[in-house]
Amino acid sequence: QETQTVSIRPDLVAELRAWIAANGLVPTDLVFDIPGQLVKVMKKDLAHAGIPYKDELGRVADVHALRKTMATALSVAKVSPRVAQKVLRHSKLE
Repeated sequence: QETQTVSIRPDLVAELRAWIAANGLVPTDLVFDIPGQLVKVMKKDLAHAGIPYKDELGRVADVHALRKTMATALSVAKVSPRVAQKVLRHSKLE
């Protein structure tokens, strides 16, 4: 299984460290486990939260929609294209 790292804000690092300590974990334990069938898991989570996967206009709330929202937020924040490429884990700048 391939492991990837993501840079996070210092305040979130502090919260995660506290959560790790409170839950009896050690710093080398995985905190986030992204399942191979992420879309299936997300649909189940949406249903549990009472959020429709597809709305009355046919729009869907899926992983790719979240990625597009992230890309838009990075653009609005005027994040450099190279940084956005890295954050979104794109191999090419397109």
